[in-house]
Amino acid sequence: MNNSADHYQGTEYSFTHSWFQKVIYERIPPVRRNHFHRQAGQRLESLFKHDIEGVAPALALHFEKAGDLSKAIHYRNIAGQAALQLFSADKVVRHLSRGLQLLASLPEDSKRADQEIEMLVPLGSVLVATRGYAHPEVESVYERAHKLCRKTEHSAQLLPTLYGLSTYYMVRGNFVVCRELYDLFLETAEKDKNLSALAWGYSTGCLANWYQGRYRKCCDLAEKCLKFYDPSSQQEYCRLYGMDAGLASLLHSSLAFWIMGYPSSARNRMKQALNIAEQHSGPLMHSFVLCFAGWLELFFKDYDKSYQFVTRSLTLAAQHGIEYWNIQASFLQEYISGMTGRKADVTQLLNGYIETHRQTGAVLIRGMFLYLLAECYLQRNDPASALESVELALEATKETGEDWWKSELLRFKGDLLLKLAPRHGEQTRERAYKAENLYLKAAALANEQSAKTLELRATTSLYRLRAKTSREESARQRLGGVMAAFTEGFDTPDYRLAQSLLESGR
Repeated sequence: MNNSADHYQGTEYSFTHSWFQKVIYERIPPVRRNHFHRQAGQRLESLFKHDIEGVAPALALHFEKAGDLSKAIHYRNIAGQAALQLFSADKVVRHLSRGLQLLASLPEDSKRADQEIEMLVPLGSVLVATRGYAHPEVESVYERAHKLCRKTEHSAQLLPTLYGLSTYYMVRGNFVVCRELYDLFLETAEKDKNLSALAWGYSTGCLANWYQGRYRKCCDLAEKCLKFYDPSSQQEYCRLYGMDAGLASLLHSSLAFWIMGYPSSARNRMKQALNIAEQHSGPLMHSFVLCFAGWLELFFKDYDKSYQFVTRSLTLAAQHGIEYWNIQASFLQEYISGMTGRKADVTQLLNGYIETHRQTGAVLIRGMFLYLLAECYLQRNDPASALESVELALEATKETGEDWWKSELLRFKGDLLLKLAPRHGEQTRERAYKAENLYLKAAALANEQSAKTLELRATTSLYRLRAKTSREESARQRLGGVMAAFTEGFDTPDYRLAQSLLESGR
């Protein structure tokens, strides 16, 4: 055995014997073998007592082989927490999962419950990153932690447990249960006078309202979250909650500002999030922010910038095994490749990512994925498949109440109906009538949501349909009224398109 600290620092103990060494090891009587392992563990404890984290994996293995489960669990927990500090996701899952397996063989008492909660909560936060928010394993970990917290009145771990469960139900599309849980979170945090934790409760509310298309409420809750948010202290909280509350609020309110017709404000808020991520965040949140920056640039139709952001997000996610953002960023990367001609046809790849996303248990943003898939179908001149994809997206929003992109889905469906209509005849008039109703419905919904950008898109499509008809003037006035409500963003593609149509009279 090498007694040098350098030999064990940052390594994980394992047997790499050749076959004859294995045979000799197995010929040692079990009692004597256990004795050797105990001696080795005790010797390592003595040698590395000031740097126990570096040899915790070896200690866990030796004491497990020695039959000292209490110490084996203790060191598995230390090894898992040390891996969490480095965001070595696979090691966190391996050590904490093994610790929990060993713990299950011990008698149930308050000490065991405390140990179990201590391992379950960080395990849940890492599983979110590696399996996805809505994976069944995430639910089972947080449900078990929640049960133990209520049983033992373990309030310190109750808040991250409630947060984990609320995000699980949100991504599953169950906003009712999500709301109940984040209300309970806020109530508990206020009762415990845990003011710093309030940021996570307000952040969950911010996200849930955004997905439901309640943009003003989303932004109000984002501001409440940011009052309790200190970027410099977020690394430790992220390891507990699996998310940076302030960054999540900044990102979603950034997209909300774009939708509400404040693109400059949206970009400023995204820039703020990127700066915080670069200075204070670990790989999970940095990848998250880069992915959202890609989404925002996609809304601006700046495909090059969006591609750069999602590629950076992908690189970071792949390095650290962050599967959830890997799916989103990969989808966006392929979508941009299809829309810009980098690849001839990406629809099969996109369908594959949609299925992979479904397998994580996630329901949210499925509608958006299907919308982008529809755009790629249209890009390859297949409006029938595009319409089918949009219909599926609208079905998905109906099931969950995820209405943040519903106005645009209705508008796009109207466009596709017109593309599929024959040039003349009764069917053409019928399709035009249906399209017009969809545009009016899309505009009304966007107006109700204070979503000026989406209202502009719907009203632009309505003007195009009514141009060169007896109703052109009323459509012109309607479009002009929507444009007059903008106070910024006059150089965006959507605003420039509407302006050029009015100027050309088309």
